[in-house]
Amino acid sequence: PLPLASPCISSFLCNFPINQNNSLYDLALSSGLAISSIWKGRPSCNWNGIICDSQGRIKSLTLKSIPLSGSLPQSIGNLDTLVNLTIVQCNISGLLPNSIGNVRGLNRLDLSSNSFSGGIPPSISLLTNLLYLNLSNNRFSGPIGSTSTLIHLISIDLSSNGFSGVFPSSYQFFLQVETLNIQNNLISGIFLSYIVNLPNISKLKSLDVSNNLLTGILSENVLKLKNLDYFNISNNRIGGEISSFIGNLSAVKIDFSSNHLYGSIPDSIGELEGIIALRLSQNLLSGTFPDSLLHSKSLRVLELQENRLTGEITNLIWNTSLVSLNISSNLFNGSIPGLPSSQIKRQIFTNFESLDFSNNLFNGPIPFDIGKLSNLHFLNLSSNQLGGTLPPSLYQLTVLKQLDLSQNHFEGEIDSEGISRLEQLDVLLLHNCNLNGTLPEGLSNVRLLRSFRIEGNKLMGSIPPTWHASLNQLEFCLLVPQNTGDRSFLCERIIPPVCELVDPCFVKSNATSSEKDKGGFEKIGDLIRSCDRNCIIGVSSGGGSFILILIVVIVIVKKRQQMQSKSEIKLQQNEEKKKGILPSMEKMKWFVEAIMLGTKKEKKGEENAHEAESDQSGGEEVSTT
Repeated sequence: PLPLASPCISSFLCNFPINQNNSLYDLALSSGLAISSIWKGRPSCNWNGIICDSQGRIKSLTLKSIPLSGSLPQSIGNLDTLVNLTIVQCNISGLLPNSIGNVRGLNRLDLSSNSFSGGIPPSISLLTNLLYLNLSNNRFSGPIGSTSTLIHLISIDLSSNGFSGVFPSSYQFFLQVETLNIQNNLISGIFLSYIVNLPNISKLKSLDVSNNLLTGILSENVLKLKNLDYFNISNNRIGGEISSFIGNLSAVKIDFSSNHLYGSIPDSIGELEGIIALRLSQNLLSGTFPDSLLHSKSLRVLELQENRLTGEITNLIWNTSLVSLNISSNLFNGSIPGLPSSQIKRQIFTNFESLDFSNNLFNGPIPFDIGKLSNLHFLNLSSNQLGGTLPPSLYQLTVLKQLDLSQNHFEGEIDSEGISRLEQLDVLLLHNCNLNGTLPEGLSNVRLLRSFRIEGNKLMGSIPPTWHASLNQLEFCLLVPQNTGDRSFLCERIIPPVCELVDPCFVKSNATSSEKDKGGFEKIGDLIRSCDRNCIIGVSSGGGSFILILIVVIVIVKKRQQMQSKSEIKLQQNEEKKKGILPSMEKMKWFVEAIMLGTKKEKKGEENAHEAESDQSGGEEVSTT
């Protein structure tokens, strides 16, 4: 192999501390980058990531995803023949050495996804041939500094750092910039006023200044950005109205979300040719839904959530190219429009993958033909005033992954057979929906379910036994209170089986604290005593929640069976309590007493047999509890 010309690369590379004294070759091997002849023996131009010229001088050094450590040595400045220096995701930390300015032939400097800190050294202004600068995803801080000599830059990415202050006035010397990304920093000032005055602004294709502290007004000056493909000013403090000028932009992706924009959305927004994604969420926008956008044949994503939009939605929304529509947390009212009948016959509603109409004022039933949206993966209609029964076609959405119908006023039952067809669901939220009937046994067919809530309905009965072995992915379930019961049971995990789960996690609504004398909590206690040590149940009430970890409770109860075998457990009657309305602590007290009462009944007559055993295990009790 052609040996490396002086200075030898080893004087640079070998300054990196190597974990566990491994050779660079071994390190590369552990990173899956090695070929038999690289990073081993005498440094050569065959080493991985190194490109040399005909005289053995290094022209390009590229290291990606190699777990190096330490800082970039000052000797990097000795590699003055480099044209490309790319060290990405290699865990390099410390300051960027000032000697970087000696590598004046660089046209690409990419040090992204490391842990560099401090500021950009002033010597970087000496890299006058630089075309691509990427320092993103590091820990750089302070002002960006002067870049007035970097007149050939085409792409600048300083995103995801801690840069602060205003963007430097030397921006005017960016004569060739096509991509500018400073998102996720602490940049302040009226940046848009600066950027629109770039000398060759027509060359700018992509602008991302999101997640900063920028201020100013969105004005017609942005029309100078006529060739932008990507325009993102989200998560700043930019105000003003979206006036008719927006229709003259050519950007295919526009994100103005999370600012202080106000006023109505102009009809001219429908003139955005080629627009693919439009995000205007989390502003102060008012007025009605911009129907002009529904005529676009290119729009795929529309996000208008968390504004002050009002009025009704027309069925034109179904006859669009939209894939994702989010209009949640507004003031829309009326019914959710049904799908146009002429289109139903042709079954063309296969574009939609995500719909979020939650937290509005919609009323009436769910459209009976909603099942025609056959490619829907996400549907959220929660927190509205919807009523009627759940339409049978809802169960035709067989690729649904998340369904949220909570906080509405439905009636009727959950179709057990229908729900069994929604096999792809991983989130199902039906709480506070006014549903009745029983828990659907068909849910046992939804084996990917991770989160399930159905409390606050009028359901009766117990958990179907088929759920136990089937819902082995469930991480959270909240099933009751149901009816007018004032207590709830929280089942945080179903698998491994929690006491067979049928009884402990769900007790009929008549087993409430108001029926203490009739055995309400005693019934619960009878069920819990059959639990093994895997049983975890929570008990709460309106005034507060008390989570019983029965892994501990059962141990305490069983030890008390031994230690208190000579003691009589007396239940105190409280006649002044109102039926069904009791303090949470009193409920908890009765709950524990019920367990202990059952224990007393079962163990009465065995006092002598357990007394000796109690004495022997006294020390163990303290440790276990």
